Amino acid sequence: MKVSEYHRNFFSENSKSESSWRVVSLVLFVITSAILILYWDPLGLQKYIEPLFYFQAERPIVEYLFRAITFIGDDEFFMLFLSVLIWSVHKSLGYWTAVALLLAGAYTFQLKEMFAVPRPDLGIQQPGNDAFPSGHTLSTFVFWGYMAARIKTTRFWIWTVSIVVLMGLSRMILGYHFVRDILGGLTLGFVFLVVFILISALVIERGWVEKFKFPALLAISIIAPILLTVLLSDDVGRLMGYLAGISVGYVLEKEKIGYLTKGLWHQHALRILLGWGVMFAIVLGLSGVLTSEVLAFAFIRYALAGFWVTFVAPLIFTRIGLAECEGESS
Repeated sequence: MKVSEYHRNFFSENSKSESSWRVVSLVLFVITSAILILYWDPLGLQKYIEPLFYFQAERPIVEYLFRAITFIGDDEFFMLFLSVLIWSVHKSLGYWTAVALLLAGAYTFQLKEMFAVPRPDLGIQQPGNDAFPSGHTLSTFVFWGYMAARIKTTRFWIWTVSIVVLMGLSRMILGYHFVRDILGGLTLGFVFLVVFILISALVIERGWVEKFKFPALLAISIIAPILLTVLLSDDVGRLMGYLAGISVGYVLEKEKIGYLTKGLWHQHALRILLGWGVMFAIVLGLSGVLTSEVLAFAFIRYALAGFWVTFVAPLIFTRIGLAECEGESS
């Protein structure tokens, strides 16, 4: 997979195509923002979601389909997908996509608390947090959009647009969000993604990461997530714990291991089986001891899971012959 380390272009290496798609994106952003402002009334928009909700209520197969789609925006899916990306596809892409996703999650929680908009009243059990913006839509937009901006192929952008649209529809059809919440996820997700990509481009362009020595990178990887946990809402404890774990592991792995993602098909399969098994043993198996009810415990549990993904698992894979290090590659 060809992945760009330089983020100035979002859509294509061709300057003309890049300019055209930037104009299209800006126009769409303006349109969704205008609709969001002009049709903000939360209760007035309920009439647009009720027909979608009752459509799936009358047709169970539709509900199953859109629950499968909405799973692609769940934490469990992201953890599964990112671990495979890091172990078997592209370490840098997997790590920075995870950073974008986790920060976007913290950003979403703050927005939900700030706007405090209730979810649709359709007589179903709703998630415990507020509705605006749609977290699934925003996270899906950032997750796939960041990868598309790094990979820069038309096919990947088509997939990204398709899954974001389907995600928004799934959240309305399942009765969890108003149209306004979906538009908010798209609009605010666009803002976050552009800012994140531009900042990461600047970091790479100026070579800021290379200017920090190994101990300083480790300290930043630990201190920054802890500070964000303290400063932001309690909801971000799991996210920032995972961010701390993958960041410390990523820095250590680059310094101490030099793990290579290439391998034979059976090596990839065994990495995934072993890696997923231990990862969920940490997340689920330790939940009774390091309970999510206590912020510090939730932070530690997810930090351990993240550290497993980016450091311990790659270390074990190289030791048992499921992967090679840079110095061993023939």
